[in-house]
Amino acid sequence: MNRLAISFRHFAYALLPGAFIVLFALQGYSQDSPVKTGKVERINVHGKGLEGNLAGDSPDRDVSVYLPPSYQTDKKRHYPVIYFLHGFTDSDDKWYGFTKHWINLPAVVDKTLAEGKTKEFIIVTPNAYNRFAGSMYSNSVTIGNWEDFVADELVAYIDKHYRTLPQAASRGLAGHSMGGYGTIRIGQKHPEIFSSLYLLSPCCMVPNMSGSVSAERAAKMEEVKTVADLEKADFGTKAMFASAASCRLTQRTRPFSWICR
Repeated sequence: MNRLAISFRHFAYALLPGAFIVLFALQGYSQDSPVKTGKVERINVHGKGLEGNLAGDSPDRDVSVYLPPSYQTDKKRHYPVIYFLHGFTDSDDKWYGFTKHWINLPAVVDKTLAEGKTKEFIIVTPNAYNRFAGSMYSNSVTIGNWEDFVADELVAYIDKHYRTLPQAASRGLAGHSMGGYGTIRIGQKHPEIFSSLYLLSPCCMVPNMSGSVSAERAAKMEEVKTVADLEKADFGTKAMFASAASCRLTQRTRPFSWICR
């Protein structure tokens, strides 16, 4: 088993469903058992493929980067990278401790590394929160090319600016909820970039083959006339708009028959 596979497995175990063991992880912290901590940087990465999106979202995206404890001292060492995609209505700052949230990913990873059962790794999370509360990590004219941004532009930027192992065997892709959907969507298309995938409670895996929407849901969607209306809408209504915005329509062979990719 290669180094990334071992690291990826322990990273995944640290983020199991439920509370992702964060409560239990923090209980292990004490003055008697100090844990070496990594460093978190929040950078800004420009997405060429995000330019000109119809939603008007900035192509300059915040990105949180976790650097393991030895990164600052072992200047000759290079590290595998796990790209972690957050869920719908979430953002990178919530997962990395910049904003109070139900999880603090760096704290969990620090404890996991301190157990000594896995090699160190870098974690990278782009902020995919947009006008529709989430990009679905898809390519569309409305939101921009998020799939390309993650797989191509972000990976290239990280490899250029950090001491990574720039090869597919040393890259993993993981995600929670919407991020899990993004993981399988992007990962299966780009095995030349990501060698390992892990989906945490992924959303949107069962297609609505009938194309029908309940009358109640349709009525709630029709009530949304402005951005302010969308911001006040319930989670399900927001998700419907986000899914539609991330959709790239392709015409089938039959006239007036379309599929969303």
